[in-house]
Amino acid sequence: MNNIFSNFFNPSLALTFIFLIANGAQAQDQMISAKANMVNAGDKAVEIEIIYSVTENVSATGIGVDIYYDASKLLLQSISEAENVPNFLAKSGELADIDNRDSDATTNKFVKIGYASLEAVDWPGAEVLSGANGNLVIATVTFDIANDAAEGTTDINFVTSAVSAGFSFKAESSSITIASAVTAETDSDGDGLPDEWESQYGLDPNSVDANQDSDGDGLSNLEEYQQDKNPSLDDVSPVVTAPADIAVDAKGLLTNVELGVASAKDSLDGELTATADISGPFKSGFYAVTWTAKDVAGNVGSATQTVAINPQASMTPKGRVAEGASYDVTVEING
Repeated sequence: MNNIFSNFFNPSLALTFIFLIANGAQAQDQMISAKANMVNAGDKAVEIEIIYSVTENVSATGIGVDIYYDASKLLLQSISEAENVPNFLAKSGELADIDNRDSDATTNKFVKIGYASLEAVDWPGAEVLSGANGNLVIATVTFDIANDAAEGTTDINFVTSAVSAGFSFKAESSSITIASAVTAETDSDGDGLPDEWESQYGLDPNSVDANQDSDGDGLSNLEEYQQDKNPSLDDVSPVVTAPADIAVDAKGLLTNVELGVASAKDSLDGELTATADISGPFKSGFYAVTWTAKDVAGNVGSATQTVAINPQASMTPKGRVAEGASYDVTVEING
């Protein structure tokens, strides 16, 4: 078993499984294919399912597969095994396609995955196979699509690195169709707003309206797009201006302070009333007074005012005392 792991992670060697249990006189086929869909350049987390099937749902001892692809278009993110498939052996990182074992000049990288059960001919198990209806997902390879990936197709090929004794290997190459990013983000009127986004929010893809403020909330349609906001909905908070910061000396344990008046203005609703979360009286110390205002749409704006109450010390008035006697001096800090 140690030899299997060492060979698997040595890029200069093919993945080698030693399957000790034959399957019988009549050869069966272990087959690998992939499920992929059309994607757009720049798409993230595109998942490719690696599908296993076998003649007559016969159990085997495992399988090793090399998965080839064009790394200039498909950016490898992760490989994950299927939770319901037992005996996952290992997976490799991205390896260079030096020997062109898949006979495809357009691919330049590959990764390895493998399953092995060396104790008996029981992989992946009759129950698992029957539950998959003959098409068992044994792994998922996740790619990002390169931003500059050319429009067209890119191949996913499979080459066996190990096959169960008494079995032959068959693979059905797959391909991913890539639509260009320009096609996916068409801007018919050239105003910086994609047609799809304009149509989604009821704007005209053939009218230059990027500088308009369709919902009157103070942001142009282009600013709404850039900030991932809704151009047909007031989703901009009021602007609140807090009064000037205040620093005063304490007048006692508690000190009353005139905080002043905050201003608040909303693009749609005009002047609003802002209220403070605390108003005093205050003990000595520093306070952050938060002023807030809410518009009709429920958007809340806020601003902060700092209030500092400086503590003051007082002492017992001066007095007289006879020589040799004591005199107590009391110091009090108010606030």
